[in-house]
Amino acid sequence: MKYALLLLFFFIYTSTYAQKEDYAWLIDINRDGNLPAQGLLYDWSLDNGGPIELDIPYGIFANNASICDKDGNLLFWSNGCAVINRDQEVMPNGDTLNWDAFREVIGWSDCELGYPGVQNIKIIPDPAYEDGFYIFHKAWKYNGQFEDITFELRHSYVDMQLDGVMGDVVYYDSVLYEGRTTLSNLEAINTANGEDWWLLQPKQEDSLLLIYRVSEEGIEQLPSQNASVYFADNRSGGGTMRISPGGTKLAYYEYFLNLHVYDFDRSTGQISNHQKVTLFDDAEDMPNSAFRFGSVEWSPNSRFMYVAVRDSLFQVDSWEEDMNSGIRLIDVYDGTSNPFPNTFYVASLAPDCKIYICSTNGNRTYHVIHNPDELGTACNFVQNGLQLPQNAGSANLPLFPRFRVDEEEKCDPTITSVFGQLVFYRRDLQVYPNPSNGRYTVEAPETFRSGWLAVISPNGSIIDQHKVASGARPVTVDITNHPAGLYHIELYPKGRQDKVFWSEKVVKQ
Repeated sequence: MKYALLLLFFFIYTSTYAQKEDYAWLIDINRDGNLPAQGLLYDWSLDNGGPIELDIPYGIFANNASICDKDGNLLFWSNGCAVINRDQEVMPNGDTLNWDAFREVIGWSDCELGYPGVQNIKIIPDPAYEDGFYIFHKAWKYNGQFEDITFELRHSYVDMQLDGVMGDVVYYDSVLYEGRTTLSNLEAINTANGEDWWLLQPKQEDSLLLIYRVSEEGIEQLPSQNASVYFADNRSGGGTMRISPGGTKLAYYEYFLNLHVYDFDRSTGQISNHQKVTLFDDAEDMPNSAFRFGSVEWSPNSRFMYVAVRDSLFQVDSWEEDMNSGIRLIDVYDGTSNPFPNTFYVASLAPDCKIYICSTNGNRTYHVIHNPDELGTACNFVQNGLQLPQNAGSANLPLFPRFRVDEEEKCDPTITSVFGQLVFYRRDLQVYPNPSNGRYTVEAPETFRSGWLAVISPNGSIIDQHKVASGARPVTVDITNHPAGLYHIELYPKGRQDKVFWSEKVVKQ
């Protein structure tokens, strides 16, 4: 009996323990330049524990990294040019990250708006010291003209035992690689021993992948590896590179180069078995002016890759022998603006096992993949499915190192959404004639009893909103006095208990 109880205790302990270093998500919601900047903290360790509004000292512009202790308590965060402690105060020596002439020339010397560049920063624990953390980051090197900006890989270090256990940046901006790296694509994951870390970064104007091992002995650069892809200047900065949650595959996406997938060995840091997945046949021959931001993210079970690129969301099945046979178009951008075009850009897998997608623009909604482990449209992708309390900053979603790689569950689907906002599921609405001169007939669904109807203009403003009584079918919409263009007609049921709404795009001639 005693041994049975011990086994039961061991099972409960090991099944409930999980690393929670990525459980604090900070999002900038103030883009007017006034300080203190307003931010939102989403704390995944709490049941429905957010959003928490914070007066953050600086804004966030694409560079977005934070770190928690193993219980999910925020330790500090960075926007790429400052290091801020959990009390939202800049750490000693914490305001000089990525210092270079670029910050002065571009007008960001005071870090007010944050630092540019998605997936340009990672915070990882020091394997040799439980209160130490490395910050790996990239500086924009201004060489006298904007046509010759390079990206230099650097690192800084935080000791959380200093400054009254609030943390101190004990050294900063130490150059790790002085040559050209790509903008974006900085990735990190635990090695096979569960203690050390791999750090990966493509070189620019080259086909090589920089590989570093972070261990108790410090930072060691390993021989670079041939990625079989040429990372060209001006063409390799608009995507991301992500290791699968299980740690066995590496995916690199960028519009001109398409999607490249490799096997990844966590014991050696080696890549192998390169496959190219072609999403856009003509992308390689397109001019640089056709640049399209996008990103790649993995499903929790490491089977599917999701590529979010401006107006399209693709799912790629890595279990296919030829992954080009496993491409599925999940959805296309529906044209909504709130207030700017809410296209697809950064996709990030969250601790609740959902993938959230933000735009390059600062908008009030995120897109959500609710069931990313499911094949095809069963993944349940909902555009504008998450309503934020205020407009988020541009490309604000964080991309963390891969934690929990050795745990059976890579995320926790039982987490109650910390966003604290209703998620609405869109269904098609029957509207005719379409296009028209501005007069439309709307057929309310049979399940609709009463609620309200809204007409949204091309710039995202509501131009008509009125109640729809029970049994009122059909409903007439008249926007003949408005300019020609693309409009949205949306129908919301009273109470919205089932979180479903109906919408359709219409054209006014």
